Amino acid sequence: METHQEILEESLGVPLGNGDKSGHLFSQKSSDDLTDDTYWTEKVDWLHQMQDLYIRNLKEVL
Repeated sequence: METHQEILEESLGVPLGNGDKSGHLFSQKSSDDLTDDTYWTEKVDWLHQMQDLYIRNLKEVL
């Protein structure tokens, strides 16, 4: 990943990180309270957008 770190950070909009806090690299958090079900539809949409972003950019780079 280090070879592609700069371009991935730019295209994903987050730093590589070290995976310590979340256990994941390129970790992003959604805002709002996920225990409040009024946000669930919005959060599912956000998760799909993030999935598409990551898959598209990882396929291009790796």
